[in-house]
Amino acid sequence: MLVTSGGVGSGRLLKLVRELERTYPEKQFLVVTGKNRAIYQELTAQKRASSIHIYGFVDNMEVLMAASDIVVTKAGPGTLMEALVMRRPVIVTEAVGMQERGNIDFVLNHELGLFCPTIERIVSAVDTLTAPQSYADTVARLADAVPRDGAAQIAAIIMEQLEQAPARRLTKHRRRLLPFTGLPRWNRALRQIRRVRKGSKS
Repeated sequence: MLVTSGGVGSGRLLKLVRELERTYPEKQFLVVTGKNRAIYQELTAQKRASSIHIYGFVDNMEVLMAASDIVVTKAGPGTLMEALVMRRPVIVTEAVGMQERGNIDFVLNHELGLFCPTIERIVSAVDTLTAPQSYADTVARLADAVPRDGAAQIAAIIMEQLEQAPARRLTKHRRRLLPFTGLPRWNRALRQIRRVRKGSKS
């Protein structure tokens, strides 16, 4: 299980690791403390079970995810969406600012994991998500929830829109001031992605 709170680390991570270690001594945990050196030093200074692996800031998160069955993370789009694309159920711990609330809603609405804002609920959620049937059902939903080639699909839509946009002759003085209008609205783009995916399955 991968446990991370993002690149800056989190003060709650120390207590969470202790509770997970105490409650699930048989499970393997990969703990990423981010740039929080104080937590990293405190966790590594104490004698821990061989099943607990502590890392600081890493640039190979995809490797750690591939080695994990579940990812515990905050609602930041980077780590969260990477976990979903890799078909890993998630336990979302918190949202930093209103801009991340929609990510929690996405996880809950599509039943891709759980939102657990307290340490007690995180610890309890591990049992819930790792139950064989629950885990299998969540992974099955992940297969259709997030396209693995989403970036390529969006790029294809943008290129199509650019080809359809009428050519506009710009003067030298207007070249930097003219707003770019060739991109569709994001919701329209997402609807088109879903139509493409449905068509490929039929």
